[in-house]
Amino acid sequence: MAYDPEKYAANPEKFAEYGKRYREKHKEKERLRHKIYKQNNKEKHASSERRRRARKRNQQTDLYTVEQVIELYGISCYICLEPIDLNAERRTGRKGWEKGLHIDHLIEISKGGSDTLDNVRPAHGLCNLERNGKYITKH
Repeated sequence: MAYDPEKYAANPEKFAEYGKRYREKHKEKERLRHKIYKQNNKEKHASSERRRRARKRNQQTDLYTVEQVIELYGISCYICLEPIDLNAERRTGRKGWEKGLHIDHLIEISKGGSDTLDNVRPAHGLCNLERNGKYITKH
């Protein structure tokens, strides 16, 4: 059965109910599909999680990409002003993560900051974690 947008638009409740029943019936298959999607789309998943946290706190949120952050603010850590190794591992605990890219919120979402391009900056992983939520005023 091919996807028919007109049919879907005419009966969205019917298709939503079908999807709900399918996901309920195939929980393990859907869990695996979601896990694979997260592994293959780490940036999208991280972005989605940030937006979800911001919406939960009624904060403003915009779609932005890592490329947009780098294009706007450059590849130097805004905390220590040293260049960021864009090839280094970004996940904490992996080899070389300390000099890898982290997208840091100037004002954390948990402290009322928005998830928008004007509230994020590129930072080293270690600088970001050592900052520990303190607001940087020196630069």
